Amino acid sequence: MTQRKITGVRKNAKDTITHALIEGNSRATSIKTLVGMADKELIADVNSVHSKKSASHIRANPDGKTKNNLANLPKI
Repeated sequence: MTQRKITGVRKNAKDTITHALIEGNSRATSIKTLVGMADKELIADVNSVHSKKSASHIRANPDGKTKNNLANLPKI
């Protein structure tokens, strides 16, 4: 299956990403769903992080560029 890219993010009042827009979708996807998709390698340039101390989340794969970090993507 082809990997799709995250094109925008929605943050809460604490500046935490809660949802993201995936190319080809018209509605935002929750972080919980995105974590599962990242685990299955369905999202390009993203990996999931699982911790016993905090909620699972996604992170952009490191590439030395800050422009494409999830926190720097356009807000939706």
